Amino acid sequence: MFCHRDAPMHRFAGFLFFLTILLSAVSIRLAIAADVFTPARAAFAVNVDGVEIPFHQMAIFALPGGRLVINTGLNAELEAETGKIIKVTPRRFGWVVPQQTGPHTVRVVAAGRSVDLTVIVMRPMSDVKNGVIDNYVVGSYPDKPYKGLSAYERPPGLVEVTPELADLPVSPHFRLGQFLCKQPGGWPKFVVLRTELLIKLERVLEAVNEHGWKTGTFEIMSGYRTPHYNRSIGNGANSRHIYGGAADIFIDVRPQDDRMDDLDGDGKVTKKDALALYNLIEQLEGREKRTWMPGGLGAYGSTASHGPFIHIDARGFIARWGVAPL
Repeated sequence: MFCHRDAPMHRFAGFLFFLTILLSAVSIRLAIAADVFTPARAAFAVNVDGVEIPFHQMAIFALPGGRLVINTGLNAELEAETGKIIKVTPRRFGWVVPQQTGPHTVRVVAAGRSVDLTVIVMRPMSDVKNGVIDNYVVGSYPDKPYKGLSAYERPPGLVEVTPELADLPVSPHFRLGQFLCKQPGGWPKFVVLRTELLIKLERVLEAVNEHGWKTGTFEIMSGYRTPHYNRSIGNGANSRHIYGGAADIFIDVRPQDDRMDDLDGDGKVTKKDALALYNLIEQLEGREKRTWMPGGLGAYGSTASHGPFIHIDARGFIARWGVAPL
């Protein structure tokens, strides 16, 4: 059913929604500043369009007028101030995506607990004209997907990002602005981001903290890249970064100096520290194969422009590189 409200209630609901976003963003920034990691597993199972959501807050990306299918592990209710809720059974729902672009909250409530889905309505890719949208250069995607794989199909849309939305939490420990392309230009900016990547990063962050490397988030050296920017830095046309499914990451806590920490404790920051993180992720994948999204994993050493880091992605099949030589 549609949630009907009069105009004052709409305005009040909108105020509460943006207040919630603001408080969430502040809490994430405090966690990062204090190097505090707070476990964020969901209290019950939620599946959105076939993707398992294991955390109590997660961004979902959709086009205007689309429909999400939401399944739950417990009898539940859906709450939303926008869109249209369709209750099929107590454990199966549909939600019709509103036409208004930007973030919308869909809350799944069961047994006194909740999972908050931040559904970000994208601008359709058809809004890109001659490689440009609102004076922001995107460039052109490959005409055909790499090896015919669905993960390499042209993204259906782009998230429009204003300075205010850069602080929007897209998962318990990551913000939308962390994934913005590094290309120069004003606002608004645009980004492609995949829920599968956010889930993978959260699971790795959880494992990193359990291992004893305490950090509230990862430093993301490179998240989304427009095809234009990706080409300008000499990367391959099928880079996972242009599909919003990859991140180049490192841990930067002690000291905070925009470089990888000394993870292996040898008193130096080298590729061995990237390999320490690489190996931890490999072990995590080995333990959680049933629910792990396979993808690429690569280790990189230092150059004049950056320190060691690892690449991680959710391409759907295994790829490895950079393990040897040191």
